[in-house]
Amino acid sequence: MNKFLSSFAYFFYPNRCVGCYEIIKSKYYFCFSCTFNLPKLPIVYGKNNDVYSRLSSFEKIYAAYSYLLFSDKGIVKNLIHSIKYEGNIGLAEFVAKNFAKNIKNIVDADCIIPVPLHPQKRKKRGYNQSEIITRTMANVLNVESDITSLVRLKNTSTQTKKDAESRANNMKNAFKVVNRLGIENKKILLVDDVITTGATILECVKAITIFNPMKITVASIAFAY
Repeated sequence: MNKFLSSFAYFFYPNRCVGCYEIIKSKYYFCFSCTFNLPKLPIVYGKNNDVYSRLSSFEKIYAAYSYLLFSDKGIVKNLIHSIKYEGNIGLAEFVAKNFAKNIKNIVDADCIIPVPLHPQKRKKRGYNQSEIITRTMANVLNVESDITSLVRLKNTSTQTKKDAESRANNMKNAFKVVNRLGIENKKILLVDDVITTGATILECVKAITIFNPMKITVASIAFAY
């Protein structure tokens, strides 16, 4: 009976590849072609990569890593959109798990903190995709997930289509630490879904460094050149 219902559901609601929207028969998120062509970034230790270079204006960042290369069109843009706006929790967990496995042996952290959403935006969306990514990565890395120490004060407008200066101004003083014990003398992994100019991450780092963390490492699912 269950097999019949599954076949019936598939007939009307077939699985589609997140990357290209083609119908796929498997329960995976990508077709073979998109799986093969997923633009993964090399995991280069420490400071010798483009992600760190984008953020290196702030000396408090120890290292930075991203999993996928984001572009205006293509697989990763569709992936992020599905996670961020379509409630694809399973996809977020799937990608976060694979990313965490890739950096497990090079990241040294006591806790993982997601970039927070403003409460109004979180209520409207129903979730914070960075929290989901954080919890999944925390399980793989076997460290604490801290989703309460850092909060967002400003309900900022979307960063899409803003230039670097506008993004920085939009995010200025947008974050605050409300639990210093979650930060002080901790080795922190700060996580976001996408790094573009780095404005959001840098504002989070500024708020965190006030309370003297031991080390801050940054990670994101995607990185936009």
